[in-house]
Amino acid sequence: MTVSQIRHVLGDRIATKLLRLIKLSRLSSEHRCPFCGKPMLTIITQEPLLQLESCRDCAAIWFDLPTYESLPQLTVETTNSIPMQANEIIALNRLKELKEREEEEREREKEKKRLRRISGMQSSERKTGSL
Repeated sequence: MTVSQIRHVLGDRIATKLLRLIKLSRLSSEHRCPFCGKPMLTIITQEPLLQLESCRDCAAIWFDLPTYESLPQLTVETTNSIPMQANEIIALNRLKELKEREEEEREREKEKKRLRRISGMQSSERKTGSL
């Protein structure tokens, strides 16, 4: 799961704690990240006492179902979680808008090229027709 997914399922407090542990971890794991292929890190939580594997680059944490179910269900929202969720929604909407603009720009460029090609053909026809 990504830290963002953990935030949505288990709350901001656990997600922040795990993210901090990922950034501080120096313990290498014997496994590689299934997403990026880089070596994973081992992180150890104190409450509850768990040993998890994570990928710093992907911000992902890997654990089996029994371990996941042993995590405390601290889904109580903190004062920061609602603004963080709002920021995520805003960011996703901005990405969507940027993609749409990029697609529109591509379509405009295609149309310009098509018009130039047509204009160029008409120009060359005029030149050959006038000779």
